[in-house]
Amino acid sequence: MSIDSKSTETTPKNCQHPHTNHRKIKTSKIKKHIGIKLNRRESKLEQLEKLIEELEKS
Repeated sequence: MSIDSKSTETTPKNCQHPHTNHRKIKTSKIKKHIGIKLNRRESKLEQLEKLIEELEKS
């Protein structure tokens, strides 16, 4: 009985906290990833605009 009670006591506590932390970490990672993607797109657009300007000048 003591082993069962210990396992039931520890598992919910151990499960609850990592899950919430995991969710927070996931959302932050996704936000960072989206930010990086947006930055890459912006830099690509800037590069294209620079190329167009250079072509127009020549």
